[in-house]
Amino acid sequence: MRTASLLLAVCLMGLLVAPVHADAPSLQFAEEEHDFGICEQNKEYAAEVAYRNAGSQPITGIRVRTDCGCYAASISKTDLKPGEEGAISIRFRTLTFSGTVEKKVRLVYDDGKPRKATLKLKLNIFGGVVLEPGRLHFGEVLKGRKPAEAVSVLWYEGVGRPFEIRSVDVAGEPIKTRHEPFTHPDPKRARWKGWKIHFEFTEPPTRGVYSRRAVVMTTNKDTPRVIVPMTAHIVGKVWVQTHRVHLGLVAQGQTKTAHVTFRPFEPAIKLGTVTAKSRKGVLQTSIEKGFGSRGPTTRLRVTVPPNAPEGLLDDVVELRTQVPGEEITEIEVRGRVFKKTGP
Repeated sequence: MRTASLLLAVCLMGLLVAPVHADAPSLQFAEEEHDFGICEQNKEYAAEVAYRNAGSQPITGIRVRTDCGCYAASISKTDLKPGEEGAISIRFRTLTFSGTVEKKVRLVYDDGKPRKATLKLKLNIFGGVVLEPGRLHFGEVLKGRKPAEAVSVLWYEGVGRPFEIRSVDVAGEPIKTRHEPFTHPDPKRARWKGWKIHFEFTEPPTRGVYSRRAVVMTTNKDTPRVIVPMTAHIVGKVWVQTHRVHLGLVAQGQTKTAHVTFRPFEPAIKLGTVTAKSRKGVLQTSIEKGFGSRGPTTRLRVTVPPNAPEGLLDDVVELRTQVPGEEITEIEVRGRVFKKTGP
């Protein structure tokens, strides 16, 4: 009986001092998750987390892989001997994130096999003044319409401090504003308090990309000024994927093709018969059916033919429909045909 007990004790001790299994990943972080704690929007937070070689083989070629452009990471050592340590430095920019944000940073390495180790990152963006959503986006707007949208300027009860809205400045834009107390529709998020600010155009914005900003002044001493980016894409009745095609460099005697998806802005708009032509007559055009993420699509096909002359391709393709007032939609085409030299 005593012999059996001694054998059991020896086995248990062996388990306690046993090294990392030969097939187990050897790079280990000092913590599985780094919590940055309470954070604010548009601030930068830094952290440093140690990592070590817990295996019996050298680690080589350590490099960083991130899952978001909102943070940068660098490492102190790319190779580790058994038992040796390094550190990963992280700088996280919160931008317009809000609430609980979770990301992952990975270290890929080789310890005889390709491996990776994952460090979870957590930020609780509840501090200060929080803009939700992080920008005022009116979306795609049909030319001639006056869009309206709203954003909320908030604090988190128990973390942030209550404040009032002093003013909203839209820098002379044809937009009227008003604000009202914010109440979150989800009872689970009732601790978010603040103000909902409504923005409404009084005149239709011009066609193209709209990009401006509003300035909200508050009574919060730490964040008296909040910038609200305002964006929109003002389009015509004939929606096109892009109004400019870049074909780049094309060797003379070869061909190159680009596609532009188009559709009516809304179902009530009928395109009728659709054709296309190149103003200079060099580019070949055709209309073809396709299938995209939203179902069946129609595409404009633009091709550089093999007999295209050397020189700039700069041209305009006219997409012709039967939409009243928008019978021609212009699509610029840029590129160059070059003459190959040498073998």
